[in-house]
Amino acid sequence: MKHGQALIGLAAVAAATAALPAGAVQWRQSWAKVGEWEVSAHGAGSCSAERVYPGGTLVSIASGRGRRASLAVLNRGWSMQTASPYRMSLVQDGARRSLAAGANPYLHGLGVLTESGDGLLAQLAGGGILELVHPDGRLLERLDLGEIAPALAKLGLCKSEAAAGVIFPPVASPPPPPGPPLWIRVRPAGPPAALSTLFSSDDYPAAAVRAGEEGTVGFRLDVGNDGRVAACTVTASSGSAILDSTTCQLITMRARFQPARDHQGKPTEDRFNGRIVWRLPEPEPEPPPPP
Repeated sequence: MKHGQALIGLAAVAAATAALPAGAVQWRQSWAKVGEWEVSAHGAGSCSAERVYPGGTLVSIASGRGRRASLAVLNRGWSMQTASPYRMSLVQDGARRSLAAGANPYLHGLGVLTESGDGLLAQLAGGGILELVHPDGRLLERLDLGEIAPALAKLGLCKSEAAAGVIFPPVASPPPPPGPPLWIRVRPAGPPAALSTLFSSDDYPAAAVRAGEEGTVGFRLDVGNDGRVAACTVTASSGSAILDSTTCQLITMRARFQPARDHQGKPTEDRFNGRIVWRLPEPEPEPPPPP
């Protein structure tokens, strides 16, 4: 996702609620998808139709019970350039009609907002091009409204259903039931007779011997359905990093388990906990002095 798209993704929710009176928006529910337009219900008999254009510009058309229709246009890139008003026009069949536009008061002045009666919706239903001009005269946006008429028709139906109470605020879904345990087994994995037999004195790391390091390493093994060690995790350190890492390295290479079995008798994964004690050999006693 591009940076501009990430910003407008956050702005879309704000812009959809921006054209509604303060306190009127309690929830937001997607209601219909019409081409590039998404129609959403906002409660209190209010709905909006929104479209995000390449480059991150969002157009939001809102209408609701007991309030005027509104058209909001927002792009985080150009919305923060100046507090001066932008000019907005609707171009249809070569004729340009100016739309009264001001800063959006519900978004701290960001974006452009125009409010009018339902005549605004009738104008927009004719399609055309929406133009936005910067206060310094630069053309910022030229947005083709495309197939907006079907979207506005859905907007009207959404508003009617929301006002009649057909659309209700979404109810929080109950949490899903807990899934099955990671390892479903009837018979656990059978380890080698003694893990200590996998080690010999020759395995004692020379660096640990020179440093006089010894201790007990606790570990957890993830055993695959083939009986091999898929992963080894140190759960209790010996205090020596080299003894810890050597323990896991050798067990992973050498240990072979009888795979665990599930309720159908099929091999399955399992976990096994164990520990290995590393002890330095006792120094040989010095020979007695000659008589």
